Amino acid sequence: MEIRGDVSLAPFNTLGLDVRARRLVTAVSREDVRDAARLARAEGWPLHVIGGGSNIVLTGDLPGLTLRLALRGRSLGGQMITAAAGEDWDSLVDFSVSAGACGLENLSAIPGTVGAAPVQNIGAYGVQLSDCFEGLQAYDRETDRFVRLGPGECGFGYRDSVFKSSARARFVICEVTLRMSATFRAVIAYPGVAERAGRNPTPEAVRRAIIAIRREKLPDPVRCPNVGSFFKNPVVSTARLTALHERYPSMPAWPEGDAHKLAAAWLIEQAGCKGAGCGGAAVSDLHALVIVNRGNATPADIARLTAEIQARVRENFGVGLEVEPDRLP
Repeated sequence: MEIRGDVSLAPFNTLGLDVRARRLVTAVSREDVRDAARLARAEGWPLHVIGGGSNIVLTGDLPGLTLRLALRGRSLGGQMITAAAGEDWDSLVDFSVSAGACGLENLSAIPGTVGAAPVQNIGAYGVQLSDCFEGLQAYDRETDRFVRLGPGECGFGYRDSVFKSSARARFVICEVTLRMSATFRAVIAYPGVAERAGRNPTPEAVRRAIIAIRREKLPDPVRCPNVGSFFKNPVVSTARLTALHERYPSMPAWPEGDAHKLAAAWLIEQAGCKGAGCGGAAVSDLHALVIVNRGNATPADIARLTAEIQARVRENFGVGLEVEPDRLP
């Protein structure tokens, strides 16, 4: 296990923020994960865990020890796919589709690593990870053991899990297992998906359709640093939606259990925030839900722009916007 000191994290977060880690360990094995966690505990250092950095906003330099998960390996047995935390998520989707294992095609082209997928309960175009989640293996920092957690222990919700709240500092995810299906069921209700996938869609066709739509709507983080959707779509009650529709009849909304989900991008655009900027940070001209780094953004720029967007949306619609990516430290 190699410990590097005073390392820039700009290459390790897709928003491209140039903050520094006091110490950095890149874990390529379960033993690296365990040893790094033990060292941090023995020294009294805070431990920060990152993967591909596609769903984190770094708010400042990271003290203590930063653990970057780079564990590799994946396998298919029956209808179960198991992948290490450091595997690229979209490569895993491609692997599953090529193997005839169905269920992940709508989650194509989501940046990031496998280990981050349960944390966020990633979802897109009518499908979320919890729909096919079987279990995960994690290092339990409280008991100093590797444990297996099933769906019921992960507390999955809309872009949420226990790994973002109550168990955030407890578990380091090392491996994820997903239950696939041999029977394909096309989920193509979202606008544009059915048209692109064709009359008799296949998993390959749905994957191609999703990739094409995402490329049209979302800026490439390699060329334009970002973390994808910056805000969650807010959920409101039926009574609240009725009141909003009286004032804004064209406001889009979708059923979400007994409530209704609003389009955060629409709220941001209507509040006049599309294209707004603060220092090196700006709302993308391509998609209002995305904040981009124009080349020299600082954590303070991101924080000020975030607060401005939230304030404008609340002032105009009385609706709060919750930040979707994790914030570290």
